Amino acid sequence: MKNKDIYKTSYKKKQPTKMEKITKIVVWIMLFAMIGSGVLSVVYTLFFN
Repeated sequence: MKNKDIYKTSYKKKQPTKMEKITKIVVWIMLFAMIGSGVLSVVYTLFFN
């Protein structure tokens, strides 16, 4: 049973490589967008005020 479980987990980890990459890219884009918007708002407030 242990060997089968290990094989199943390894197979599950190997299978969704493309989906994991896409999700990681989307998450990074969201993080950069949030950070960029925050930095831009701070810069605009500093320069215009």
